[in-house]
Amino acid sequence: MDDRLINVEMQLTFAQEKLETLNGVVTEQGMELQRLKTLVEKLERRIVDLVEGSEGGLQKPPHY
Repeated sequence: MDDRLINVEMQLTFAQEKLETLNGVVTEQGMELQRLKTLVEKLERRIVDLVEGSEGGLQKPPHY
């Protein structure tokens, strides 16, 4: 009976360690996802600005 209890306790400890590891990975991925979303939003705004700026036709360089 003691061996079974020890085995269950070992499995529980192993499962807890894995859960903590996975939680860390998920947290890191969540932060990375947020960083990438912010970057995509900035790039979208930049593209819109570039497209809107070029709609005025060809612009002469500032030295003309």
